[in-house]
This record gives sequence, C-alpha cells and structure tokens, in this order.
Amino acid sequence: MRQRQQLRQHLARLDAPGIERLLNRHVRVEGREHLDLARDSKRPVVLFSPHYGNFAIVALKLIQEIGRSKTVHSFHNPLPASHPMGGIENLFGRLGYGYAPISNDDDSAALKAMRALRRGEVLTIMPDALGTIGHTCYVPFFGHLVPAMAGTALFALRSKALVIGVYGCPEEGLRTTIRVSAPLDVELSGDQEYDMRSMASAIFRDMERQIRRSPEHWYLLPEIGRALASTLRLAPPADLGWLGQLRQAAPEFQQAVPELERTLAELAQRQMAGGGGLF
Repeated sequence: MRQRQQLRQHLARLDAPGIERLLNRHVRVEGREHLDLARDSKRPVVLFSPHYGNFAIVALKLIQEIGRSKTVHSFHNPLPASHPMGGIENLFGRLGYGYAPISNDDDSAALKAMRALRRGEVLTIMPDALGTIGHTCYVPFFGHLVPAMAGTALFALRSKALVIGVYGCPEEGLRTTIRVSAPLDVELSGDQEYDMRSMASAIFRDMERQIRRSPEHWYLLPEIGRALASTLRLAPPADLGWLGQLRQAAPEFQQAVPELERTLAELAQRQMAGGGGLF
C-alpha cells in the first residue's frame, strides 16, 4: 500500500510526456493479445478488476493502449478530495485522449455507462466490494457464497460486451506487470437473472484465480476473514455432521428466521440424548 501511495505521488508530478515514458519503460503487459482484442473489437468491452495493485498505473496503461481507438470510461462511486484516490480523474485525463469518467452518484450513471457501451466503447469497473447492499446476487468466492454487485454483469449482458479481467501486479521500483485474462466464455440461457448470476460467477472466478496466484496485491486481503465470516460456506467440512453444517450456515439466515438458534439448540439436545433423527 505504501508503494502504491509513493507511485501515485510520483505520477502526480509528471506531465503527459513523462507519463508516456514511464508507461513505455516500466509497464509490461502479459496477455497482450487480449488487450489488443479489447482495443480492436467492434464490440463494447467491460474491463473488470478487483481493488488490486496500483490501479492508477493500470488505468493509464489502458488509456494509452486503447484510448486512441475508443474511449475508456471509469465507473466508480464519487470520491472526495480527501480520499486516497481523490483527484484520480485529473491524473487519468492528463494524457489528453481517450478517457471519460462516469461517477455513480445519481440514477443517470447507469444510463451513461450503457450509452458508452452501445457506442462500442470501454467501461472499467471494480466489482469486489464485499458485504454490499442493493441489487446483488450470491456467487462462489473462496469457498463461500458472497454478495456481488450485479452492475458489472448487467452492463455486460445488456450490451453484449466482451468481458475481460485486468490485474496490475507491482514489482521492484517503478515496474508493473499487467495481466490481462482471456475474455470470459459464459454460456447464456436467455433468462436474465440466471445469466446475470452466471456472468457474475465467472467474473469472481477469474478474480479469485489471480488473487490466489498473487494475494499480496489485494487491498481487501486483511478484511477477507471478517467479510466471509457471516457468509454461507459452499462445502462445510464433512466431520461437522449435519447439525454442525446447519450451525455454520445459521448467520446467513438468522435475521429471516429469528427462532433458528433456539431450534438448533433443541436439535443439539435431542442429538446428545441419542435422538439423532429429524422426526
């Protein structure tokens, strides 16, 4: 995190030619063919990334590589000037081409994003805000079902966009490797809710694959235990038994079923008394 902050401070002192030189000398792309596809395809493109590595470098490189062919839009919540990422839009616009922000601060933001995609442009978004509220769906992530914001999947489905993961991995000094995944291949059914979950699941699988490969760059790593603690495990250890599995799942349903804990306690007493059956 300190390295990211120092690099941001360095970038803030550079003019457009200085940023171009830094990107050319110190940023390497792994999966170049997928980045070229994002630039050259006539289809719209959704580029997703978790809160990972130095996103400023990633965004600037995407603008440099794509921005002369099509506009790159960043879709994000409004950031106050005091925020560590405050003022980032000015930095992204410093190259002077190919960038337009979309601030998710009112009902028109989603419409602006859809219009950009329907023009065949590029939308960048970070979908890994765990513990979110609003329009979400539950997807597998590190062995748990976690709530995922539905926006990324909906944007992609409604615009028929290519969906590609991008990950910036800091190295020594100013060097960064940007890993670009192959476009997601998701079989669609035509049912929007089902397809939204399928797309969101594929997005989170791609992010999990990269985080497992290099977890140290993920901002949310210190919070992952707390974030997953109240979610439903996909595969509880077999030695817990059926009652243990129910108890492990209980936080997921406690508010909807207030009597659940009392019921589980009664079941536990029956099991201890030798009445292990449900009836």
